[in-house]
Amino acid sequence: MVLEFEAEMNFSYWQTKTKYYSINMQRDLLGDLTVYREWGSRFNKRGNSKISVADSREEALKLIKKIENTRKQRGYSSVTVE
Repeated sequence: MVLEFEAEMNFSYWQTKTKYYSINMQRDLLGDLTVYREWGSRFNKRGNSKISVADSREEALKLIKKIENTRKQRGYSSVTVE
């Protein structure tokens, strides 16, 4: 079985002086659209992650926008990652 994957990936990264938060939207090996979130301290190994499965691209983008608004309210600033 061959799965068709979307070429687009959506990655966002935010940070404060001591914390970081990143989001990656991609398809998993089963073809489901997932939103992978990771957060933690910038200075030690403490942190966690969560994977959410979205039914559609629109639902995934809506979740990312909601998270982005929450990060801004909590003092995070967006960082460009290359």
